[in-house]
Amino acid sequence: LEAVVKSSIAWFDKADILINGGKGGVYEGYGTEVYVDGTQRFASNVRGDCVGEASWLYYLAADYFDEKDYKTIADNLMSVALEDFTVQEGFHKGFVRWSDAAFESNYGDDVARMIMPILFKNLMGDQDKAQIETLESILDFHLKTTGKDGLRRGRFEIEEVNENNLKAIQNETDRTTSAHYNAYYHAALILGYQLIGKEAYLEMGLQGLDHLL
Repeated sequence: LEAVVKSSIAWFDKADILINGGKGGVYEGYGTEVYVDGTQRFASNVRGDCVGEASWLYYLAADYFDEKDYKTIADNLMSVALEDFTVQEGFHKGFVRWSDAAFESNYGDDVARMIMPILFKNLMGDQDKAQIETLESILDFHLKTTGKDGLRRGRFEIEEVNENNLKAIQNETDRTTSAHYNAYYHAALILGYQLIGKEAYLEMGLQGLDHLL
């Protein structure tokens, strides 16, 4: 079983999914389509959610196998997620860009999948102050762009979020009543509460899940 796991991890590099040891993230990768000549569609976008999810694979493998190279790759991928994809200052601090093909777009579910591995990593005791501060800024931004019933729009463009319409966004209801777009986001809020302790994360996460259910 261990050999199978290591082979699966090695595939990321052999299939050219991993970019420069994780310093450039990972490509979205192969699609399900297989064409008549045997080739598969390859998506060359670098997406935040793919980067975050891949970081969790390498982090857990580093812990289990005590493999420093895996840990280095995991660290690189987490840095890409929190530094390259996340707005660091200003009104939009904490806004997470969807991909290198759409830096202006934000999907809450993809953001959640990007940060949940890093939340888990810090909750497991391997805490990093800078990571936690960035995670907090991400959760704060997404919280302030959530409707009063706990549901958040499936997608925002960065220009849609400004000081003139923020209050209207916060008063929205029944925006994207979809587990696909909101359940992961609510889970991330609850994990954020466990790590950071902000009651607002727990309250909004539970309220949103109750609304979905």
